[in-house]
Amino acid sequence: KDTMALQITQCPACQTSFSISESVLTSGDGMVRCGACLEVFNARKFSLSGTSRREEGEAVESVFVGPSTPLRPAQPRRPAQPRRPLPITLSLYQENPKGWLRLLLLALAGLTLTAAFIAQVLWHNRHTYSQQAGLRGLYEWVCRRRACDLPPFIDISAIDHRLLSVRSHPTEEGVLALNIIMRNTAPFPQPFPILILDFSTADGRSVALRQFTPSEYLPEGLRRLENMPMMNPVQFQLNLMDPGRDAVHYTVALQRPYIGL
Repeated sequence: KDTMALQITQCPACQTSFSISESVLTSGDGMVRCGACLEVFNARKFSLSGTSRREEGEAVESVFVGPSTPLRPAQPRRPAQPRRPLPITLSLYQENPKGWLRLLLLALAGLTLTAAFIAQVLWHNRHTYSQQAGLRGLYEWVCRRRACDLPPFIDISAIDHRLLSVRSHPTEEGVLALNIIMRNTAPFPQPFPILILDFSTADGRSVALRQFTPSEYLPEGLRRLENMPMMNPVQFQLNLMDPGRDAVHYTVALQRPYIGL
């Protein structure tokens, strides 16, 4: 039987080797399509050294599909555009399950430091802040557990005071005798206040201003009292130098005493 040569070529894309007859190469001007990856290439250009033979009339087994007319050279392929990924909404809990716990611990640490700072300020200034009615109960609760002392609570607005009379002293010349009464209306005992007397002229100009501590204005029999009794009036007489005829007005005011521990 007659035989004819078969060419062996290799696809440059997938490196698959095939055998192909010369007649197929001639009909397609050497251009073939790979049956594995569908790459179009010149079989003669990528021919491998070596040939195989077949008997005449034997069908050629090849995975190439040879066109009846010459194929045009393949156009260069455009590079595939990368697909833009869809936007993803990140979730803190999904991406980092410990994120919420970390934020919670940071928040608790911040609150703890803030509370500690406020507590230090309140304790350092307890002599001032303990005189506020809204904070007094808190200070008393703390001191009952820490065995600490607080200054007595003072409510000046709860002390009624009146100047009953102002007259010349019956026996001492140039001295005024002032008769004053005070009463503690608060539901708790509190220290005696500082007494302020102000004498002024008809046009409001002050001519005499003086402050008196409890030890200066209380009679000797009342100086032993540490606090004003509740709802019991305290009456006393205060003697002072006459400020002169220009002092036609006078006022009495009370001031919070300083109580140190």
